[in-house]
Amino acid sequence: MISSLGSAARKSAALPSVPEQARGAVSDQLKVASHIVGKHDTVFSSGVLDERSASLKPLQRQWIDRARAALAGDSGVAVIKAEANEHGGRFELAQILHGAQHVAFQRDPEGRGSELAVLDSQGAPLVRLTDLLVHAGQVRGTSSTSARTPPEAQRRTSLAQARVEQSAAQSSTALKRTAEAAAITDDEPARRGFTPVRLKVQTQQQALGLPGGVGPMEVRLAKKTRELHGENGAPKSDAIVANQAPDGSWIRNGDITDKLHGSFIFVRLLDGTRRVGNAVNGQNAHFQLAGRAEEVMYAGRVEFIAGQVSHYDNQSGTYVPPGELCAQAGFDDARFEDEALKKT
Repeated sequence: MISSLGSAARKSAALPSVPEQARGAVSDQLKVASHIVGKHDTVFSSGVLDERSASLKPLQRQWIDRARAALAGDSGVAVIKAEANEHGGRFELAQILHGAQHVAFQRDPEGRGSELAVLDSQGAPLVRLTDLLVHAGQVRGTSSTSARTPPEAQRRTSLAQARVEQSAAQSSTALKRTAEAAAITDDEPARRGFTPVRLKVQTQQQALGLPGGVGPMEVRLAKKTRELHGENGAPKSDAIVANQAPDGSWIRNGDITDKLHGSFIFVRLLDGTRRVGNAVNGQNAHFQLAGRAEEVMYAGRVEFIAGQVSHYDNQSGTYVPPGELCAQAGFDDARFEDEALKKT
């Protein structure tokens, strides 16, 4: 069962908009943090959340646990962008857990939470908890915003694509959480977050007597792509996103019936998303798969057998990631084969 948020955390999340006389009745409620919902308050019942999540599988419970922390405004969960209106909302995190990246919620006309869902990077539901309504006797007076403004008069508020400001402390903790998802251990230098693997330039590699690297055209494309699309490169609707199912198997685009099998190249973007694909002609294949991203967390080749990782390596002439950062691939205990050691 999910470990519930502590009573102090729940009170601090729920009480600011609750009248003094009503505070004792809402101790088991969880209010969506104002930096996510804007002026439209939404309240979930923590007790119902616990009850509904008790039947979930362990990984699903971890998804919901991380979503609840974000709902309560936990500084360790970095919200990248959000949108909310009188019907509900959705927000995107840097990384929830194992490919889960979005949280969606709905509310009824009184501002009560009616549904909570965790989605993958493509927006497909990974787990959904429905009918999460606050008990009727506890609803009145829980939302000062709703009390002041009738639902029919509430204007649609959209924060879509707007970056939610994070403090330096929040950013540091968020990087730590991303590192944990990448399976980086405490004694590694990358514990400060993770070490981005930058696009290698061919002339510089040659000067150092090292293989790989790309030409000046790809360098210019990467810089332009970063300006237009951000650090995670351009979107690729045709890319295969490797998600991890509740049973631990690796699946294609969130489909638990479609387990990955065979040899692929892979990249892990800075937001934690793993893309896999076939190396077409082998020319700058990782660069294309990463959406021309200037930096990634890791890149290489991976072999899946019925959804399980047999082994993976760091063979990428584009990014040439060092073997000591292999944990950033996030394939946990799978066998890693360092290309540099193969050639010695």
